[in-house]
Amino acid sequence: MGLSTERKVFLGLFLVAGGALLVDQTVLGPKSAGAALLDSVSEITTEAIAEPVEQTKQAVRSTAAELLNERLSSMTESFSADTSVSSMFGMPSLDELPVEIQSNQQSIAEAIGTNVDTPKLSAVMPSSTGGAAVIDGVLVRAGGTTSDGYRLITVSQRSVVIEKNGREYTMTLPAFGE
Repeated sequence: MGLSTERKVFLGLFLVAGGALLVDQTVLGPKSAGAALLDSVSEITTEAIAEPVEQTKQAVRSTAAELLNERLSSMTESFSADTSVSSMFGMPSLDELPVEIQSNQQSIAEAIGTNVDTPKLSAVMPSSTGGAAVIDGVLVRAGGTTSDGYRLITVSQRSVVIEKNGREYTMTLPAFGE
């Protein structure tokens, strides 16, 4: 028989599927045979069962309601009249902490000095013409001034020197991993 590999695979799958279908229908039985058993179960009347179930449900409902009413009434009696619902769940130890303001401490501006808002250096681009730097998100060339009044004096490999009010400051970019 000169069948190609594809035809042999197709024929093998067809034979396996046919054999499985034959076993399913003959040995395991048709699906209608299994469904016939369910008809005999439906002959049991549900009326005899329904009445005790309803009585049990009513008993459980009334017992649960009575238990809940008892617990709620005992809870309300234990609280005083001035207790509100929101204060029942509060943490009084945290709510009533005393707050003290100490006026003898220096403010941050006094402790640091007048230069509280120091500029932020983002990038440095040195060049033979002096270079440039990104200070507070704005590109400033050597000799230029920022909006805060800082003048860029020199640009080196990882740092810049800026000047304001006659004082010079050196700002350095952190190395990778710092």
